[in-house]
Amino acid sequence: VHLAILGADKYGIENLANLNHIPSTGASIFAAVVPWEQGSGGPCRVIATW
Repeated sequence: VHLAILGADKYGIENLANLNHIPSTGASIFAAVVPWEQGSGGPCRVIATW
């Protein structure tokens, strides 16, 4: 799955917590990813603002 998503230039983000605190409209999501050379996954920091 990771390779299929990355091949389409998309991020697959999983294991997020407290999503129920983010409003369903009016929120912006930012994902700060670490560019791993030839990697299919890695850590990132996800921040929501509204």
